[in-house]
Parts: sequence; C-alpha cells; structure tokens
Amino acid sequence: MRQLDPRTPELPPDRSNGPVRPDRIRGLRRVLLTGATGSLGGELAKALLEQDPDREIWAIVRRKASRSASGRSQPVEPFNLPRFHVIGGDVTLPGIGFGTDDYPEPDLPGRFDACFHLAACTEFQERRRAQIFRTNLDGTRHLVAFLERLPAFGKFYHVSTTYVSGIRAGVVRETIHTRPSRFANPYEESKHAAESVVADSGLDWTILRPSILLGHSRTGEVQSGKTVYGVLKTYWRLREVLRNKYSDAEIAALSSDPFVVVCRPEVAKNVLCLDDAVRLMLEVAVCQPPAGTIYH
Repeated sequence: MRQLDPRTPELPPDRSNGPVRPDRIRGLRRVLLTGATGSLGGELAKALLEQDPDREIWAIVRRKASRSASGRSQPVEPFNLPRFHVIGGDVTLPGIGFGTDDYPEPDLPGRFDACFHLAACTEFQERRRAQIFRTNLDGTRHLVAFLERLPAFGKFYHVSTTYVSGIRAGVVRETIHTRPSRFANPYEESKHAAESVVADSGLDWTILRPSILLGHSRTGEVQSGKTVYGVLKTYWRLREVLRNKYSDAEIAALSSDPFVVVCRPEVAKNVLCLDDAVRLMLEVAVCQPPAGTIYH
C-alpha cells in the first residue's frame, strides 16, 4: 500500500462550509487556465470567478472535430461571463499552436498572476500511450516553454496525481520522485515525466497531487465517465444486456444475491470529491507557497 506523506505542510483551517474569501488570494486577478472543459477545470474556473468579481480567466481550449474552441466551452455561468475569455489553442503543439491557421494569435494581457494547468489525457490503456504522452508530457513541456517566454508571469500550479509514484511500497513523500522501476499504466508514467519538466523549469511552481476524484459532494453531479465511474458504467451495461435478453421476472429468478466486487483488502483507495479538491487547491493558493512545493 502506498501511504501519503503525513508531514503535509500546514494549511489554513478547514472551511468546507463556505468558499474562500475573495480577498484572501492576493494579487490573483489575471489567471491562465488549461483543462477548463474538464470536470475539475470547470469547477475551478467557476470557483475562481465566484470568489472575486474583478478576477478574469483566460482559458486555453482546443478545437475538436467540427467544434470551435468557443463552442466547447459551456453556455452557462460562469463560462458565459465577460470575465471568462476563451483562447483557441492546443498545448500538444509547440507555442500552444498560437499563430497557426487553426489558432490565430490571441490578444493576451501583459501579465498573468497565475496559471493553473489541468489539461490532461485521463486514459490508461497501453494502446493509447502516444496520445497520453502527447497531452500530458508534451503538453506540459509546451506550456512551460510558453510561460517562460512571457515578459511577466506569476505562479505556476501544475495539477498532477498522487499516482506518480508508480508501483512501490512505503510512504510517498511530497517531493519529486526518482523514476520507479514500474508504473501501473502509461497515464501514471506520463504524469511522473511531466512533473520532472515542471521541476526543471525556471518557473515559480507548485505541484498539486489530487487522488481519485468523485462527483460533487453536495449535488452528486458527475461530468466524467472515467475512473470509478467507468467501472460503474460496466455494471450498468451488464444490467442492460441482461434486460435485453430476459424479462424482469426471469432476471429476478436468476438470483437474489447482489453483485460482489472483489478487491484486495490490503490496498487502500483514496477518493476525493470534486468540490473538495477545488477548495483545497484554492487553500494552497491562499498560502502563497514558496517555489518548489508539492501538496498531496
């Protein structure tokens, strides 16, 4: 079992009953964001805009098939607010793709106070290794290079995963890990490599390592069908297969026993609700951590 580091740097007191006060994240007025169309990125964008009426976000969004970058952003608050700017771009391309036919050179402010990098490919299959590394490793490398060229830039928050440690025993510290001998999947391997790119950069960086994400703790809303929900979808599909083949009475006659999910009792799985992950990420930003800090 991989244990998280018990020596976590001190955070402000838990404020799960309410949002972080707008004035507590000083100087965070212009924010660059990747991954805004994902569940965690969208929740973070919403929280950032709700906190401070003067805060603006520039979100890098790539076009997808026939859908433009602006068409992929959600037509509801806060994504339709004037303070939320959609920038067409693609982190998998050098220079974020800016200045190409697909992504004209954007009109950017002279300074960003912070960048939250959440864009990632959350696939785990070996057959998708190239796609995973192109997004998670090359995407991080291109974004870091872009930020290093900006004339004025503040803090870089790189959202990674607790599973960068690979397959190993013992306590996992809040440090940059040496490469383990094995990873469970190419996603873990790509995120480990991306952390090394961040650590070797000249940016003022902090790495955030959330664990397995679930839906919203209060609303139960879920946007992603991957990770834990991918397993649940499998059981749902199995039920639909049975319902297509048998009547309700026949299914009931098959067995009254519930399905049992067989797990390894010695392996702990650490899950975290979406809104709690966002709250903790903002609490870290409140601390204004020094460069080179890592939080589980």
